[in-house]
Formats: sequence, structure tokens, C-alpha cells
Amino acid sequence: MGKKPGKRRAPGNPETRARLKAEETHRARSRANRRIIVSVAIVIVLIVGVVVGISAYNSGADTLRDLSVVGRGVPAVVHVHDHTCPVCAQLRTNVSRIESDFPDSELLIRVADLQTPEGRAFAQSYGAGFRTLLFFDGAGNLVAAQTGVQESNVLRETFRLHAAGRL
Repeated sequence: MGKKPGKRRAPGNPETRARLKAEETHRARSRANRRIIVSVAIVIVLIVGVVVGISAYNSGADTLRDLSVVGRGVPAVVHVHDHTCPVCAQLRTNVSRIESDFPDSELLIRVADLQTPEGRAFAQSYGAGFRTLLFFDGAGNLVAAQTGVQESNVLRETFRLHAAGRL
């Protein structure tokens, strides 16, 4: 008849079986330790990635809000922005879409955030309310102001004219 179901016995004498069982236990522990190490490494990489990402984001936000560069030889556009205003958010989105078209050496694009003391003071010094774009020449003189939402393609052309000194 057929073989009986049940446990299979390891081949060899009891010492060999004990050695094989010890080796298998060692391999199982090694696999478990490797899984733990890989899991910890993945968590560390993710944490580092998040920290670097947040740092880069904050650095970009700080640069974007650095209004001290206005009047330092390069024309500038300052977006007076209130993040609690939906219309401002649309204007901010449209400006963001074209920011990369203009290197800082050609045109500075900055934000006067009305939720910060610096941004509020800057806007007040020019009598500007939210959803306003202020256009400054390289010497820091206000040459134009625009209020309301414009589409990105219209903003791009306006910014190009300003960068060329023709606004």
C-alpha cells in the first residue's frame, strides 16, 4: 500500500538531525534579521527623504518670500498674496506655472505673503491689497501694478515685457 501520511524523519543519526535542525534554525534567524535590517533601512531612507523634501520646500518658500532682493539691479514682480483667499490661490497657481520661465538673473518673482509681518508691511508700503502683482525696475522703483487673476499665458507675456524694460 501507499506511504502513511505524517512527519518525515530527517535522515541520519540523532546527532546529524540535531545539527541540521540547528543549521535550519540559524538560517531562519539570519533571514529574520536580514528582513528587520532591510525594513529599518527602508524606514530610515523614507525619513531622510521626507526631511530633505521638507527642507527643500522650506528653502524654496524662504527664497520666494525674500523681498530684500527688490531693487538690487534685476527687475522684479512681487505677488501680494493671501493664502486664505481663493482668488489669490488661482493667481498664485498661474504665476507658479511660469516662474521657471524666468531665471533670477532676468526677472525676480517673489511673494509678499499677507499672513507674515514682512509681507504685510511690504504690501502696505505700496498700498497694495491681495491678488495684486507689483512690477519693480532694477532700481526698486514701482513701475506698474496689476490687480486680479490673469491666465498664465497672459502673465508670461507681461512678465517678458517687464523683464525687457518695456512695461
